[in-house]
Amino acid sequence: VVIYAAVSALLARFGLPPVRGMRFTAPTGLEMIVLFLCVVISAAFCEEVFFRVLWVGVLRTRVPTWLAGATSIAAFAAIHYPYFGVGGVIFISIWAIVPVSLFIVCGDVTAPLLMHALNNAFAYIAVPLLFSAGR
Repeated sequence: VVIYAAVSALLARFGLPPVRGMRFTAPTGLEMIVLFLCVVISAAFCEEVFFRVLWVGVLRTRVPTWLAGATSIAAFAAIHYPYFGVGGVIFISIWAIVPVSLFIVCGDVTAPLLMHALNNAFAYIAVPLLFSAGR
């Protein structure tokens, strides 16, 4: 939340486009189930395995860990461009430092996977429910 707020303020200050693609209407019961299975569980798992375990884990055996992490962050942010735009790529580039660091420090994917899943649950389920409750 803090990273999102800070990046959003910086994007606005420098006249850059905001993060796009976020929905603020409450998901229906079926949508909530689909979001949970697809975004919270599947996307978080697949992205963490690919970008942390395979990309950082394997690449850092051949290049310095910082370079493996940096290229992983750049690739991870880039795949989100079609949905989130330039603002989203900037936000995700900064956000991705946390799961990469967790993976490197903890030595396994558990902490970044949990963090990623909770982030997605918050962004795609909790925030839309909270915004809708306030209306």
